[in-house]
Amino acid sequence: MILSRELVQAVTGDADRWHGPLEAALRRWQITTPTRVAMFLAQCGHESGGYRLVVESLRYSADAILRTWPNRFSADDAKAMAHDEQRIAERAYGGRMGNGPE
Repeated sequence: MILSRELVQAVTGDADRWHGPLEAALRRWQITTPTRVAMFLAQCGHESGGYRLVVESLRYSADAILRTWPNRFSADDAKAMAHDEQRIAERAYGGRMGNGPE
């Protein structure tokens, strides 16, 4: 065990929900040093709105698309895809990190 339930409760507010998944991720990615564990927990907290959100919203405006992914979207594409979560996800993440093509 890398994380105690008490620590997970203190960090997330819900050890019943988060202890198992966090422990599994730490083991899978060999995040074992105290510094790496702290950084991982902090990043997870940031990305999940304090361990409240488990689904990423991709309902970006055209301006937000261009700020977030300036090298993946043209201004015309961003305008055409604004608020279309599936199209944004396919362009932003398609063909990367083990995902299939756009």
